[in-house]
Amino acid sequence: DAVYNHPTSTEAFNEVLATIVRVDEPHTANV
Repeated sequence: DAVYNHPTSTEAFNEVLATIVRVDEPHTANV
């Protein structure tokens, strides 16, 4: 169970990073 939870946390972190980059991309383009 713990082994399955470990990759899940990493995936969630990656998703958050991707979301930040996606939000930052249009923001820079708007400026």
